[in-house]
Amino acid sequence: MWQIDHRPLVLGLIEPDAGDVIFEDQDVRRLAGKDRKAFRRHMQMVFQDPFAALNPRMSIGENIGFPLMVHGVRPDDRRQRTAELLEQVGLHATRLLLSAPAQRGQLQRVNIARALALSPRLVVCDEPVLH
Repeated sequence: MWQIDHRPLVLGLIEPDAGDVIFEDQDVRRLAGKDRKAFRRHMQMVFQDPFAALNPRMSIGENIGFPLMVHGVRPDDRRQRTAELLEQVGLHATRLLLSAPAQRGQLQRVNIARALALSPRLVVCDEPVLH
């Protein structure tokens, strides 16, 4: 028996061979351009490998703020939201905003903060996350 992982389909990371991909009454496959970008804002993913998921040339603050920048959030609001997200995932914002990502546990929290940045309706985790 084959087991199909539907997460990449919903996020648009792979295209299905047939059928529809429905999320909140919308067919994800039929969205294009601005509509697809607006819809994707509400879906985020936390990848299993935190080292590969972050840009090592960016600070922690830049990595978390990147999706906010892509979606047009003003720099002042971006900095404030980034600091809030760091605190939300248990990291000290003042010390880490300008730091480079370092430890695996810290990196995974940064990935989670980045996934939550746009207040998505769906977060897909590539691995189990324990509290």
